[in-house]
Amino acid sequence: MPLAASADTLGVNGATGVVISPNGIVRVIGADVTAVSNGIVNAATTIGSTVINWIVNISAATKIGANGSANATTTDITAGDKVSFAGTVSSSIGSTITVAASKIRDMTTFPKAHVVPGTITSIGSNGSFTLSHGDSTLTVNTTASTTIVADGATTAFSSLETGDRVLVAGTANADGSVITASKIVVKDNNKDKDDDDDDRGDHGKRASNGKNFGGFGGFFARFHLGKDD
Repeated sequence: MPLAASADTLGVNGATGVVISPNGIVRVIGADVTAVSNGIVNAATTIGSTVINWIVNISAATKIGANGSANATTTDITAGDKVSFAGTVSSSIGSTITVAASKIRDMTTFPKAHVVPGTITSIGSNGSFTLSHGDSTLTVNTTASTTIVADGATTAFSSLETGDRVLVAGTANADGSVITASKIVVKDNNKDKDDDDDDRGDHGKRASNGKNFGGFGGFFARFHLGKDD
């Protein structure tokens, strides 16, 4: 089997790519859905000037994530959406590849969780706040189901203060400027300056080793940014 990969940037959801292993296992990210019918999702990926057409067969065993649910059906996927999927190649004719899917996720209606560290710069009265993250400023919205943790205990939105350093997990809008938070963890602002300095820069590397963010490492690993599972 061939191996193809791309890191072409998409305007909305990050990257598009195709990886086919020698044993026929395929993983596709960012395919454009062209049609959905009778348990089949038709999609296409463009890598440079090459277009690959996909016939993705969905079975009862296929895990489907769409419309905010990890237990969706193909009726929740529509033409024009972007999807990622994994499975086994069952046939390949020209530029058309048929896949028996083990999982498929609608990237348009069921985005991956984001984890973003930053400092609260302002707090609104509607359950939202502004977060400074590197050179960016994001809006974080909370809902009735958002969990806020400080000092290891659940707390209320009203306990948040300007200047608090937090880690926010949730789903982002199309351009990443607004995050709807599922969980917010308040960093211990009494940590020494060395830890504060460590918290800047490459937050993915920092959090994954579990050293900084006051023990946020494990939390970050559960909401790893930028990987399709």
